[in-house]
Amino acid sequence: MPNAAFIAGDWGTTHLRLYLCDHRGAVLESKTGEGVGSLHGNAEHAFSGLVEGWEKHHGKLPAILCGMAGSTIGWREVPYVACPARLDSVAAKSLRFESGGRVIAIAPGLCCQNRLQAPDMMRGEETQILGALRGDPDLATGRHLLCMP
Repeated sequence: MPNAAFIAGDWGTTHLRLYLCDHRGAVLESKTGEGVGSLHGNAEHAFSGLVEGWEKHHGKLPAILCGMAGSTIGWREVPYVACPARLDSVAAKSLRFESGGRVIAIAPGLCCQNRLQAPDMMRGEETQILGALRGDPDLATGRHLLCMP
């Protein structure tokens, strides 16, 4: 198995998806767990339990998380970044901290006002959109519709 370099995760309200990745970002293994809505403030313990096996084989790898992990009910609150936002501004506004000897980064969500001036926001979906743009650079030009279920 190639050497693991980091852990990536999308931690929503109802589900957690974790990925053990190599230095290129290729997924080596994955795990699922409960969403932050079920944790009652114990995100650190839930995360540590899920990655314990990976830690035994690869050491304390850094982790980057997106989604509701950065919300008021998540692990640590990360303020939203206003749209339009560039990838570098999203990265710069990520919250970085240490937990149990591991470096953790949680990406912010994005927010704006819709056409009716009502607030509109997302946490997690913006990271999936950024991944789609990376996977298909043609999406970065012109107008496109990405449907996020």
